[in-house]
Amino acid sequence: MTSREILRSDKLPVPASPYSVATIWGGLLFTSGQVADDTSQDVAGQTEQVMEKLKLIMAEAGTGFDQALKATCFLTDINDFQAFNAVYRSYVGEEKPARSTIEAKLAGPAMKVEIEMIVGIPSAK
Repeated sequence: MTSREILRSDKLPVPASPYSVATIWGGLLFTSGQVADDTSQDVAGQTEQVMEKLKLIMAEAGTGFDQALKATCFLTDINDFQAFNAVYRSYVGEEKPARSTIEAKLAGPAMKVEIEMIVGIPSAK
């Protein structure tokens, strides 16, 4: 029987709210929505921060962007779509995951981007 595991690591941020940074189930990694720590940056800078956080979370689970299956992306301003895409594309490579991008109001007024992902863990049984 497969059971849920909470991904924990000293390298990962501890959420201030009641959620886990990521959970693992059945060889899949589910991340919570990640946002930039430095919200003074533009959408490209914030996207870079978010993608680096996701990269760290994936590494702690033994996987990477090459195993990404689905991304759900939230932008506060859809006019930032091209700048967001330029950074996003540099991380996901040629084998891009399925993706939805939604214009939405985020939890903090200076937040411009939030991304959550579902990623395969190749070594999982």
